[in-house]
Amino acid sequence: MYRLIYKSRANRRIDWDFVKELIRKSEEKNPDRDITGVLLASETHFLQVLEGSFDEVNELFMRIVRDPRHDHVQLIAFDC
Repeated sequence: MYRLIYKSRANRRIDWDFVKELIRKSEEKNPDRDITGVLLASETHFLQVLEGSFDEVNELFMRIVRDPRHDHVQLIAFDC
């Protein structure tokens, strides 16, 4: 099991509706990939921990990096 931690800045104000939509999409996709984690959000920033296989977590992180809802994505840790 690998753990990846990153932080990023949102390109718009983060409100509850925005977070609920992220959670809904994650709940649809992540169980099929055996990815778990936790998301912390303020009005302007995200901090997320993702856990799963190396390939699945790495692939998800690469999608997050390209996601236009984020910028200044910074990898904090990626280890097993």
